[in-house]
Amino acid sequence: MKKLTQSKEDKIALIELAAFLNQSRDLLVDLSSLLQDVLCELDSDEKLRAENLSSELVKKLR
Repeated sequence: MKKLTQSKEDKIALIELAAFLNQSRDLLVDLSSLLQDVLCELDSDEKLRAENLSSELVKKLR
């Protein structure tokens, strides 16, 4: 099996990527929490619209 990290530069790049992904995950968790708070404050029509927009966004991100 070929080594994934052959050079010091590869190792640094992987560490930087891991840090970026970890930070991105934390931001998504924060955003999800914020969106849940906002949803709690909406009436039923607004919730339905927000859920539809959310579904559209998820589709575009995939």
